[in-house]
Amino acid sequence: MPHAPPLLFAVLRLAGGGALIIVIALALGRPFPTGTALHGLLFLGGLLNYAVFYAGLNYGVLFISAGETAILNYTMPFWIAIFGRMVLGYRLGPARLAGLLLGFVGVVLVVADKLRPEAEPTWSAYLFVLAGALSWGAGSVFFVRYLSGVPLEWAVGLQNVYGAAPLALAWATIEGGRLPEPVFAFWLALGFSVVLASFVAQLAFFSLLRRREAAVVGSYTFLVPVSAAVFGFLLLSEPVAAVALLGGVCVVVGISLVNRAARQVAEPATRALI
Repeated sequence: MPHAPPLLFAVLRLAGGGALIIVIALALGRPFPTGTALHGLLFLGGLLNYAVFYAGLNYGVLFISAGETAILNYTMPFWIAIFGRMVLGYRLGPARLAGLLLGFVGVVLVVADKLRPEAEPTWSAYLFVLAGALSWGAGSVFFVRYLSGVPLEWAVGLQNVYGAAPLALAWATIEGGRLPEPVFAFWLALGFSVVLASFVAQLAFFSLLRRREAAVVGSYTFLVPVSAAVFGFLLLSEPVAAVALLGGVCVVVGISLVNRAARQVAEPATRALI
């Protein structure tokens, strides 16, 4: 991030990842989605899942700490559960709500040492990050509800590309079209983000959304801060506090509760079919 404007970095990672996914779609011979209305839905999906989410996230981290950003960002599973209940009819039982709450508490514990609340906080930054998380949750449910018939590779690739377009406009106006410093650290970070974050992770996430309940898939994102703490320890020798270890346990137990609730809902339906 020290070597590139935040919005431009988001544009490049989305466009690069989307291009790679589209290449896969072409190589596999997936039928190209047609129809103005369908591409309008894909654009709206890209707006929710990428443009609004990254705009809120990148604006927020400029003014608030990484810990505060993570806590607000990982309210996303709650929004998925709420929108899933409203739009898809998913059940919100006590076990699922307890699992989501426990997972969120785990995230708070993991990032507790990164909380740096200021005496005069920039409230708009908190609002932008929260809006980004809400948009991500809404976009995930939107994907399940309206884009289930689109081949996965085209659905994810085009969402990336369409999501990059509004961010490119914001980069040109807000960041003045400033270009990155072409240093090795920038190219390394961009390559990592394009290949692993935008290509591999996005395909995995949206593929899972078609196989499992959105609330279950969303709960697994609680593992992201836990993974960050683990790799910070392994790669950067960052200490892991006891409270962070407790947070990791809370996350794992919370995800287990959400999955258990999903299985309890699915089993009666399966028996009825038999």
